[in-house]
Amino acid sequence: MFLIGSASQKNITVLNIFKAKMKKIVAQTVEVCQLGVLVDGDVLYLAKEDSPEPIRLVSFVGKRLPAYCTAIGKALLSDYTYKELSELYPDPLRPLTEKTCTDLKKLYEEYTQSKQDGYFKEEGECSLDLNCFALPIRYNNKNIAAISVSIPSFRLTEEKKESTIHALLLAQKDLEHNLSTLGISDNHLLENSFITTL
Repeated sequence: MFLIGSASQKNITVLNIFKAKMKKIVAQTVEVCQLGVLVDGDVLYLAKEDSPEPIRLVSFVGKRLPAYCTAIGKALLSDYTYKELSELYPDPLRPLTEKTCTDLKKLYEEYTQSKQDGYFKEEGECSLDLNCFALPIRYNNKNIAAISVSIPSFRLTEEKKESTIHALLLAQKDLEHNLSTLGISDNHLLENSFITTL
């Protein structure tokens, strides 16, 4: 079980910086925005900003999902070599929906291509009729977190996709700049500071 807490004023400042940027993304996209970190092959969701839309993703802070079937997870995994990915998932990948990729090689090829494309996506792999776009937040040349926007399929258009990716790219740039300005020395700041293992 995980509890989301705050260990110091600096940690609160860091989370508030992320949440303020997430609120801005929601204002721009009118869709749910989430922040997650990678924990033992899963995405652990640390923050969430809800959409004002009546039909939206149902999720909560502290939830864990397999990283291999989420856009935010693929963004977090994108630095992994195929060997490292195989070591992280020694057992067969369990499908959450009929669209979940359970082939480790295809997963690796997908996020490698997504890295070149500049964004990560998921289409019904975690929840049918839901699409998600994500970007990693890098610090000291490592993915320390990722942010995502989830959009129901019936609201997804090419224009909305492009505006969502643009909003994520702007947020990524600002967040990475803010982290470097704070002079944080801990690459695992988010999970170490905001997660207490019971």
